[in-house]
Amino acid sequence: MVEEHSAEAGEREERVTKRHILVAWSGQRASGEYEDRRGVYVPYTSCHGSFGFLPVGIVPAVRPHGRSEITLCALEAKFVSGVEEELDRKPVEELRFRAGFYEPTLFQLVTLLTAEAANSAHFGLVYADHLAQAIATRLLLFGSKEGQKTRSKAQALPRHLFQRVLERMQTLDVNLDLKTLAAETGYSRLHFLRMFRASTGQTPHRYLLQLRLMRAKDLLQQRRRTSLIDIAATCGFSSQSHMSRVFRQLLGITPSEYRNNL
Repeated sequence: MVEEHSAEAGEREERVTKRHILVAWSGQRASGEYEDRRGVYVPYTSCHGSFGFLPVGIVPAVRPHGRSEITLCALEAKFVSGVEEELDRKPVEELRFRAGFYEPTLFQLVTLLTAEAANSAHFGLVYADHLAQAIATRLLLFGSKEGQKTRSKAQALPRHLFQRVLERMQTLDVNLDLKTLAAETGYSRLHFLRMFRASTGQTPHRYLLQLRLMRAKDLLQQRRRTSLIDIAATCGFSSQSHMSRVFRQLLGITPSEYRNNL
């Protein structure tokens, strides 16, 4: 879950969370105090692009001095544990409370996930799952030298498993998620992502977009002039505008222009 908030000044009492919470500051400089384990209030200053991280458990009391523009990204504990189990190298320490840290790649991932949530999962579950997986991985390996090592080159998916995934993807009007596609191979989500990229040179989301584009082009070429709204739905695009955006990005023209140029 990811949401944008305007946090007002004022004291907030200590509470308990059952999810990991990542707080990203997206507005101007903000300051305040939070209560540490000794019961002492510690000052903090946050600027655009900085983070705070609250693991499952106690959320300390906080006193923002003014209004803050923040983005809250909540990750289920079970999901994060699943990502940790799939890592090639384990984190050197457990997830812990952090305040005022910077991680540009993590900020970009949260920004993309926020935009996707604002657009009602515009690009589909595979895309959102990919972003959430990357966010959890960055958090687990944050500050770890293990996370900075170059990964060994991933192997491609075995041919029969690759074909099984492609067959599942051909059901274009179903909003597939990453877990479902990975289950077709028997590999974890992380290993599936790496092996799929090794097989195709693309992410599952990008590959699925191209399949939808190819199907849309076939329908546009037919003599029967199916409406663009129906073509978008048949091909699994979230809307006609989504289909038009993909056409412009990949072909440089709109679906209407493509049809008229035939």
